[in-house]
Parts: sequence; structure tokens; C-alpha cells
Amino acid sequence: MRKNPAAILWISLFAFMIAIPAGGSEAQANRYESPVFHFRFTYPADYFLKEVSPSYLLLRRQSDAPTHWRIMIAIEEDHNYRSNTRQYPDRFEDFARQRSALLFCADGPSSSQFADSLVSFSDVRIPPDITGKEIYLRVVSESYDDETDELIEYRSSISGPVFFLDLSPVIHNRDRALVLKHETDDPQTEKVLRALVSSLEFIRQP
Repeated sequence: MRKNPAAILWISLFAFMIAIPAGGSEAQANRYESPVFHFRFTYPADYFLKEVSPSYLLLRRQSDAPTHWRIMIAIEEDHNYRSNTRQYPDRFEDFARQRSALLFCADGPSSSQFADSLVSFSDVRIPPDITGKEIYLRVVSESYDDETDELIEYRSSISGPVFFLDLSPVIHNRDRALVLKHETDDPQTEKVLRALVSSLEFIRQP
């Protein structure tokens, strides 16, 4: 039987369209780039990013409630930076250890929250030149009686990962660290956070 070249071509194209997702990989992610702090990353296409300020970003799914933020990205300043000598008084790992605990501090009229210990403190490296720390902490929540100030509830849990990434290769000033953490405990959000961290790039200035 004689073969029809046009039919063969159509079948081949149809098979190719089935094998490759519509839109390709680029359609599956959005990109954010910071012209101020010289980094960029990708995040899922079904996520919404809010730039509260150049140093503070929030992300959530587009289907989430408007205040249900899943991921926080912020710039952590080192107020002890010595601008005259362009030096940091502490090692980056000491800075990350101290500042990460402060992320969980909160006080209210009848409750408080604080990180009382480090559970895990490990190195992070994202080629070619991003380094930092991945941190887990034990976070304590306490509730008190409004009238007697008696402790009525005590809870502790492990929170993390929190990523502290060293910004000094692209910005050597008091803006010392890029901090990323998830605000919910579900595994899917942690997976998105880790993928976002893996996609990070520093933008070298000419």
C-alpha cells in the first residue's frame, strides 16, 4: 500500500504535541527580578506575588484568601555593619543564628511566641555563588489568663526551613541576608519554597 507523507507528518506532529506539555516549561512559572537587591527567582504560575516593598515580598496561591500568605521573602539588615571599613563585625553564620530566632518573636496582651533553641543549622550552596544556611528552630507558644496572668497553655513545635542566604557577593552593605521562609506547615508549600530557593540567581553588576 502506498504511504501518504502528509498523513505520516500529521500523526508525527500529533504525537509530539501529546508528549510536550502545552506552552512548554516556561509557561509553568513566573519570574521575579529585584533591580534593588540584584537577585531573581521563579515561582509557580498559579501563585500571586505581592511586593510590599523592595525588601519584603509575600506569595500565595491565586486561589487562596487575600491574607493567606504562604511564603515570605525579606532582606535582613545587619545594623552593626561598619560602613567606614565595609566590614561585618560577626561571621555570617553567627548573624543568621541570631536573626533567625527573632523571626518568630511575637508578644500580645495574653500570649507570646519565641524560638528557644536551634534544632538544625546546615550549609546551603546554590551554584555558582550563593551560600547560606538552612535553619530549623523549636518555637514555643504560651497563652495566659487575662486576669491572673497564669499560664494556661504551652505548646512547642519545630519550625522551618528558614533560609538565610548571604547577599555580600552582590551587595556589600548593611543589607546582609536574603531570608526565605514558609508561613504554613503544609508539605506542598515547603516544596514550592525549596524549588524557589533552588531557582535563585544573583545578578552581577557590570
